[in-house]
Amino acid sequence: MLATIAVVSFFAAPAGALLPVFAAKVYGRGAGSYGSLAAALGVGSVAGALTLGRLGNRIGRRVIALAALIAGVALVLFGAVRSYATGLILMFLFGAAYLLVISGTNSDIQLTVDDRVRGRVISIWMLAFGVSYPIGSLLAGIAASIWGAPTTVIAGAVVCSAWGLGMMRWFPGPAPRPALEPGS
Repeated sequence: MLATIAVVSFFAAPAGALLPVFAAKVYGRGAGSYGSLAAALGVGSVAGALTLGRLGNRIGRRVIALAALIAGVALVLFGAVRSYATGLILMFLFGAAYLLVISGTNSDIQLTVDDRVRGRVISIWMLAFGVSYPIGSLLAGIAASIWGAPTTVIAGAVVCSAWGLGMMRWFPGPAPRPALEPGS
């Protein structure tokens, strides 16, 4: 789960940093379209949070793997299409899937790791999440200036999709979950 959050944050999340480039150069629109793309990402994240709340402790490694795969596929399509309306829908889908990956990995770790080391493991999770995104965004910006934003997003999305597929192979069924008890 630590590697998953690092991979998704490094390769997929920087697409959000490239949204202004997509709004201006890919879609040929102004600041309002960037705001709409960012809003679609945010509304998708809210939808992902509501889905996560609905799933409760049933979210497992298989769901996280599927969410990573969906995030990657949504970004591959986002980088490939030139339709602004389709881009909004794909940003919504990416936002939902990305939030499921973030929260799902955190939940999985907290439910499975031993109580004595939970704080240390979560601090490593925070490090993987907090460092991967800005470094990935910096490198994505450099890559986008060389190869273009669509190619950069597609390349990162392919890695994210491959990771999700690999996770689905590593975790073929639902992981056993401890029952949550009141006060825990």
